[in-house]
Amino acid sequence: TATIAMLQLDMVGQGRGYYLNAYGDATQAGEVLSVLVRSAERLDVRASGLTATGGSDHVPFQERQVPTVLLMWREAEGCCHVPADTPDRIDPHKLDVTGQVVAAVLRLLAE
Repeated sequence: TATIAMLQLDMVGQGRGYYLNAYGDATQAGEVLSVLVRSAERLDVRASGLTATGGSDHVPFQERQVPTVLLMWREAEGCCHVPADTPDRIDPHKLDVTGQVVAAVLRLLAE
């Protein structure tokens, strides 16, 4: 079975922002980004589909032409890999919302 998409969840439990950012190559992952943003809107979640390149775990998939999307909450970047990056900073609501959005996206992609 071919891999139809790769969703990478990174820093989805924290961040000071109110938007779930979905980063991907608009040409390669445009459809997945669109499905993700529409799914988030149906769940009343603020989401932004953003074009981005850069290194992370999704790159090997991207190099093999698999549509990839990296998810993280806005303003989470400064919160990781620092001494203040502790479990008590995890926001259960952000984890829950992210899970709901990803589940909705996976249902639509499976159809």
